[in-house]
Amino acid sequence: MKPNGFSLSMNAKVEPDLANIIQWMGGNRPDIEFAMYFDRKLFEEANTFQEAQQFIYKVPLLSGAYFILGGNKPGEGSVIVRNTTGVQFERKLFDGDNDWFVLQTNYDPDK
Repeated sequence: MKPNGFSLSMNAKVEPDLANIIQWMGGNRPDIEFAMYFDRKLFEEANTFQEAQQFIYKVPLLSGAYFILGGNKPGEGSVIVRNTTGVQFERKLFDGDNDWFVLQTNYDPDK
């Protein structure tokens, strides 16, 4: 949690990208982030829900993950499903009738 900013929780996806891992280990993809190091970098660089959301959208990851992002203003909340190159799906708080919470398990919510 970043005081007066946002909160983040990350769950791993059961979709390892072995080709990506091999490229990273061979030094061919130094731009790829480990999710655990990515989390720290996110808290160091982002200050608001929107900044954190954009950061999650853009950073190349070593493997897919579920990011549960909460803000400090009404309606700021989403589950962002990532693969190694970008966002696969985002479920936002209040994107339907009577949506006052968002729940994430380790399964893609759009499938």
